[in-house]
Parts: sequence; C-alpha cells; structure tokens
Amino acid sequence: LIPRKEDDSAYPGQWHLPGSVMRPGEEIDDVFLRLEKSEIGINILSKKFAFHFNNPGEARGHFFSLIYFCILDKKQGRGEWFFVDDLPKNTIDHHAHGVIPDAVKLWFVGKI
Repeated sequence: LIPRKEDDSAYPGQWHLPGSVMRPGEEIDDVFLRLEKSEIGINILSKKFAFHFNNPGEARGHFFSLIYFCILDKKQGRGEWFFVDDLPKNTIDHHAHGVIPDAVKLWFVGKI
C-alpha cells in the first residue's frame, strides 16, 4: 500500500493500492511504466490480469478498474507491506473491503 498525499483531492492521507487511470493515447504498458516511476518506485518484473473491479459509487465518478497481480523487483519502493488482516485503519474503504479481499480469494483459490 502507498499513502496518498495529505493535500490529495481524493482520499487525502489514506492508504491505497497503487494504480492510475489510463490517459488518452496510452497503452496498458505505458500506465505500468508511469506507475513504476511516479508512484511505486519499484520495477515491475511481470504482471498478469486478475479481475476487474466495478465501483460506480467512487467519490470521483464511476470507476471500472483492471486489477493485476504483479511481481516486483526486490528493492524497497515507496510503499509498505501489510498483512491482509492487519491493514491500516485509514485504508481506502473500497480497497480494504473490495479489491484486497477479492484478490486474496482469487490468489488462494489458485486461479492465477
């Protein structure tokens, strides 16, 4: 998880899963390269699409997210690792109660 900046317009100071919107003209790989450089600070060695997450009630509008499982370089990046049953209290709600539990279920069912 990565903390959002205190002056962020959406979820200031809350912990979140790294991610981004796709900008006009971008491909998926462009988004991942941007995330490596600007958000997580770790090289993504591989990625695999896992599932989509539909969030029509997101504070900034209707978000339809593509969720990927990623293998990261072993270097420390900008975020912190947490056990899934011990997330920070100020984790973005739809991450803590939606995306993360769905990812854990999928991972342990072995469909990845």
